[in-house]
Amino acid sequence: PDHRLQVMLNWLIVVLVAVAAALKIVVVFRPETVDRAMRASLPMGAVGYVLDHRPAGPMFNSYNWGGFLIWALYPDYRVFVDGRTDLYDDAFLRDYLKVVMARPGWEAVLERYGVNLIVIERDSVLATFLEGREVGGWRLAYGDDLAAVFVREGR
Repeated sequence: PDHRLQVMLNWLIVVLVAVAAALKIVVVFRPETVDRAMRASLPMGAVGYVLDHRPAGPMFNSYNWGGFLIWALYPDYRVFVDGRTDLYDDAFLRDYLKVVMARPGWEAVLERYGVNLIVIERDSVLATFLEGREVGGWRLAYGDDLAAVFVREGR
């Protein structure tokens, strides 16, 4: 009799764990939960702005968002950089860092690649540098707590 009770308790535990896992999956994959998580970490508003207003490219973008921007904006906009660093040589990545850190020569890099659109973290060095300044014709076209979209005017 003691053995049967132990088997029943084991099955009860297995069933409870399975039910808890199923509930967790249902909660995590609810569309509202997915949307909230995406809006907290991805530039959903910036993508919406770009798709609605269609500013001229090419685009310079945050390395962190490259994969998402490929998914959201391709083929209309191609990313400048993404997480596949093995595709980029060291000189290119140094150029990327020069721009994102607003180091001397950053404007020449954007000019060389013909960049007219920037999608970057709102609190990045580049966004902080550009916001509120008249630099190279760049203006803040869209901003939220997470992302900033700058467009180059006069092109």
